[in-house]
Amino acid sequence: MVTARTNRRPLRLLLVIDQFPPLIGGAERQAELLCRELASRGHDLEVLTLWKPGLSFHEHRHGFLITRVPAALDLPKLRYPASLVDFTLGVRSRLPRVDVVQVVQAIYPAFCAVLAARGTTVPVVVKCSAGGELFDLTALARDYPLGRYMVPLLARGATRFVAVAPHQHTDLALHGIEPTRIATIPNGVVLPAILDPGRRAARRRALGFTAAPLWLCLGRLIPIKGHCTALEAFALLPRERRGTLVLLGDGPLQPALAARAAQPDLAGSVEVLGARAEALDYLSVADYLLQPSLLEGLSNAVLEALAAGVPVVASDLPSHRYLQGLGASPPPLRLCPPGDPGRWRDAMVSLLENPGFAREVGASGRALAEQHFALSGVTDRYEALYAGLLSASSTKATPRSPLLPRRPKKR
Repeated sequence: MVTARTNRRPLRLLLVIDQFPPLIGGAERQAELLCRELASRGHDLEVLTLWKPGLSFHEHRHGFLITRVPAALDLPKLRYPASLVDFTLGVRSRLPRVDVVQVVQAIYPAFCAVLAARGTTVPVVVKCSAGGELFDLTALARDYPLGRYMVPLLARGATRFVAVAPHQHTDLALHGIEPTRIATIPNGVVLPAILDPGRRAARRRALGFTAAPLWLCLGRLIPIKGHCTALEAFALLPRERRGTLVLLGDGPLQPALAARAAQPDLAGSVEVLGARAEALDYLSVADYLLQPSLLEGLSNAVLEALAAGVPVVASDLPSHRYLQGLGASPPPLRLCPPGDPGRWRDAMVSLLENPGFAREVGASGRALAEQHFALSGVTDRYEALYAGLLSASSTKATPRSPLLPRRPKKR
């Protein structure tokens, strides 16, 4: 839904996240996009995140401050407990000059933020990232030391949870979070200019591609992303018609995927390029995107493809069915069962054999992105959420109490 932008007073915002660009993933990229847009609107914004070797402790970027906490620096065994302390104290020390604390991912930094804000009137907004088995709170309980004790405190203590798609409401409900404490705000995308055929061809040549069509698969090279399905489906296409498949991203599966791409049935038609800072340049000249993940929250790659007018073949997952159900015609995604190369091959052939229909699918996806996922509209919704929470907290403001009870002074 497109929302009208309103003039509101600048806010003092603290965004808390485990890692932040240049350390990159889907959640991190979304966090940076939101920070840039909020800062461009005049909000006073600081990012609190972990320090990693090679990065500075303080950095000004795009109008906001990034502060990286040391967290025991190079002592791996102490890093996690030190992170808990540093995030908690870091948030607590900033509360007197902060209107809203925004946390990205409902994992241990969110617990620290809730603990730090306990007894104050500062709202803590926690954005969820993944879904299903990888849902943030489920992962916190399963994968982090003491996480199962953090989950109930985080679930009770956060002022609002942000779900990026409706299916996350079910995940949140399983942890006892009431619907009234959930706001649905999707991930946002910057809407790129659509290249004319001449500029598109020139950019494609500059990137080193001449064969058409160009298929793109974006994402970390890890098992849950399902790249093997994309490779096996691509191998089933007739060689003379398949074009080129490009895998962009890094991860532990890169050597195995590169070895599979070098086998005779794929050799010369698949490129495993690793991570590329200019991934959006590749997307701007791609003919199709493949998104074969086994689980997703709300895929950045899919939203970016829709915004670029690129037809998408994607796994039949709740987040992708949500996109299909938003009313665009024709539906902007071709959905296939995860892990079924034969069905994926059929969907890919249907696009190859109907180029006019494929163009309609791409245009439908672009219109959907403009209406529901433009970064400006998504940021409007965050501003409205913050304003509503501040209005509610001002009507029931109470003096801030200390994080730990003070002992009475001896007389």
